[in-house]
Amino acid sequence: MFTLYEIAHRGWAAAAPENTGAAFLAALDDDVGMVADAVECDLQITKDGQVVVMHDIALGRTSYGEGFVRDHTYDELQCFDMGSFFAPEFARQRIMRFSELLRMVGGRKFLCVELKNPGNIHPDMLDLVLEELAGYPRDSFMVESFNHPLMRKLKDRDPSIETGLIFHDEGFMIPEHCMHAACDWVSLVWTMADRKLLAELQADGITPILWTVNEEWQFDWLMEKLEGVHGDLWIATDRPGFIGGRKRVQELSCASF
Repeated sequence: MFTLYEIAHRGWAAAAPENTGAAFLAALDDDVGMVADAVECDLQITKDGQVVVMHDIALGRTSYGEGFVRDHTYDELQCFDMGSFFAPEFARQRIMRFSELLRMVGGRKFLCVELKNPGNIHPDMLDLVLEELAGYPRDSFMVESFNHPLMRKLKDRDPSIETGLIFHDEGFMIPEHCMHAACDWVSLVWTMADRKLLAELQADGITPILWTVNEEWQFDWLMEKLEGVHGDLWIATDRPGFIGGRKRVQELSCASF
C-alpha cells in the first residue's frame, strides 16, 4: 500500500485567495494547516526583475488589473487587489515577492515551487530564482515546471536541487522524459493515474504527484485506480484534509486570515 501526502495547492486555495499571504498562512497555521504536508506556489518575473508569486501570466482572473505580470514593475503590481475575486474581506491582499514567501515558510513545510515560463518569456528566470533560493535548505523544497528544457538546465546548473516535470494529458514516454531531465519528481494531472506508470516512475526513483484532487469522487476514483500501488504518493489539493477521510479539519473562516 502507498503512503499518501497532501500538498496545499497555491497555498490553501479553498480557504483564501490563491498564491496570497492569506492562503499560505492558512496552510501553515498550527491548528488547521498542520494537515498539509507541503505547500505549492507559482512564480513569475516582473518587468523590473522581481520574483513574484502568481499563477497566471495575465492579471485579469485574480485581480482587477490588466495586461501581463511581466509588463508591470513590482511597485505597479502592488496597486492591484489580489483578493476581492475570492471574497470582499481579502481586498487588501497584494502580490507577494518570492523572498517573502520563503521567509514565511522558513522550512516549516516542504515547498513545491512551480516556474511559470511558457515559451521562455522570462529569459533570466533561472538566475533570479536560484539567487532567491541560495540560502534555503536544499531538503526543504523542489522546483518543477511544464517547461521541461528549463528543468534540465536547472539540474545541470545545480544538481543538489530536486526538480520535477509537469504533464497535462501527455502520456507518451513519460519515464523517458523524466530520465532525460534527470528529475526527482513528476506531476501528473489526476486523470493520468495508472498503476503501471507509477510503478515504473517509482522504480526509477521518481516521486509522483497527482493534481488537482479537490472532490471526494475524484479521490474515490483514484483509490480504485491505484489499488496495489506501493511507495510514496503525493496529491495536490486546494482542500487539504477534506478528502478521502484521511484527515478531517473544521471548516475555515475566511475572516481568520
